[in-house]
Amino acid sequence: MKSGIKGVKHKGRRVLAVIMAAAVSAACCACAAKGDTPTAHGTESSPATAAGIGTEAEQTQAVTQAAETSPQTQQSNPYGIDPSMPCWAPFEEPVKITTVYEENTAAKYDPGDDITSNLWHRDYEQYFNVEVETLWTSTEYMNKLNLSIASGQLPDVFRCNTSQLVELMDAGLLMDVTDLVEEYASPRVRECLDADPNAMEPAQRDGKLYGIPQLHYGSIDDPDFLWIREDWLKNCGLTRPQTWEEWEKILYAFTNDDPDGNGQNDTYGFGLDKGLSQMKMMAVAFGAHPGIWIKDESGKIVYGNVQKEMKSVLETFSKWYADGVINTDFISQDTDAMNQNFISGKVGATCSHQATGWVPGIDVIKNNGSEAVMYPSPIPSQNGETVMHTVDWGNSLYTVITKDCKNPEAVMKLINFYIYMNNDATDIPWDTVLKHMENDMPHITGAFRMINPNADWNQYKKIWTAFDTRDESVFTTPPEIEKYEGALKWLDNKDPDGYGYWSQMAAYDIANAVLTEGNYLDDEFHGVSVPTMVKKGSTLDALLQEGFTQIITGVQPIDYFDTLVESWNKSGGDLMTEEMNSMYGK
Repeated sequence: MKSGIKGVKHKGRRVLAVIMAAAVSAACCACAAKGDTPTAHGTESSPATAAGIGTEAEQTQAVTQAAETSPQTQQSNPYGIDPSMPCWAPFEEPVKITTVYEENTAAKYDPGDDITSNLWHRDYEQYFNVEVETLWTSTEYMNKLNLSIASGQLPDVFRCNTSQLVELMDAGLLMDVTDLVEEYASPRVRECLDADPNAMEPAQRDGKLYGIPQLHYGSIDDPDFLWIREDWLKNCGLTRPQTWEEWEKILYAFTNDDPDGNGQNDTYGFGLDKGLSQMKMMAVAFGAHPGIWIKDESGKIVYGNVQKEMKSVLETFSKWYADGVINTDFISQDTDAMNQNFISGKVGATCSHQATGWVPGIDVIKNNGSEAVMYPSPIPSQNGETVMHTVDWGNSLYTVITKDCKNPEAVMKLINFYIYMNNDATDIPWDTVLKHMENDMPHITGAFRMINPNADWNQYKKIWTAFDTRDESVFTTPPEIEKYEGALKWLDNKDPDGYGYWSQMAAYDIANAVLTEGNYLDDEFHGVSVPTMVKKGSTLDALLQEGFTQIITGVQPIDYFDTLVESWNKSGGDLMTEEMNSMYGK
């Protein structure tokens, strides 16, 4: 297999500029060699060595010689990109590509700028000779895009969801971008695509690629954790839990033993919102996997929400609700309202994702003092078996190019530039990079955006080690510096504004063990919805959501779960399961 583009099966500021220039140049040389597989950034062999062209020293020498003789190299832009290489080379004459954008009404721009004209667009023109013309913007982007697809009035390039991608492929409106990606994707872009080759499956037909995945933040962001007020633990004479029994003891102590010390019975143990999100994250302790499609013991693909393990989850949460461990108002509270209960000191624990230290964690500290720290802990097993975490299908958006686009290479160069500014712009001031990354960046860049699935995991490894060594020479990307220096604000000075950075790394440390040990299950759903899912999926989920809430609150007994599953099956669940096995089963 080549670099993951063709033939996909279903299943790092403080670096010498001269070193960085050599690395970028050598890497870009690989762009011209169609089919060469680049090596991941920071590994032992260079892209050139991996391609069998020579040693790294030989390649650096060759690049230096080429740079001395190439007149184009003297035009290098302030971002350290060498325009003599194909993946960075500007067009000799100005070219124009058209696109559309999703607009964010809360976004703020520099004076005179807007979503259609800003620093990104100026860079596109100045350094690549590419003018990006905006045909329309909308706060209701997906709805307007559907109308554009129906009318056939489409721009050269835009981003779409998986369902729209399939519709566009069926209609024959998209360009085959297989060779485009092979020839013009930078090594870093190739690395991103190789990190999740399955993301390309929905965009392939007959071995050809019709969409470029915008990707996601990687599997290290998928595992969930217990988040527990450390000061309440101390007040109750407890420590972070190692077992399920210890976890439940904490929840009941936070409910009954006056953990805030105010002499009133005004606290509860577990934070839950009306969407039952925290329960669903907690479910892995029981061997349940709501929200994803998994394989049962026979190999059949089944929906996690209706498996027998969910009955045990609901039975426990019903007991917690009856015992006052869960706030009786949860049925009317969204996540923001539930977070306010943490900030106001009403609740002390929950199960949630890696960014919980940011929201509500920072405001919990600011409102309740520096000891009111919510630390992440591993989820203990309720059933005595290894906790298998859920890894969701990550990719939901694709960059697509319409078949009549005259300059598709421009699209690939702009995606290369976005990835470069996010991952490799080490020899320019951080403030310059930050201006590109902050505020409305996801909307500004639109179709020219791609996320590096390896970035969070690679950053964690360097930052977690540097907490002990304080060796900053390991950092090779601007975001690593930002996150490390941010975390030190908390570690060294207990500055709440640095807690989000630190707690996220602490969560990643737990997630790293989960993933390294293989304690996770992948979602068998790979982006393309089956017919019944499109027609009835939301209704079927709402049926389960209402029934789960009734069981938790005691409106229905626990055995109502069996009736609920039967109703789900008859209402379309059985047919949807058949369709899922027909599409994704092996």
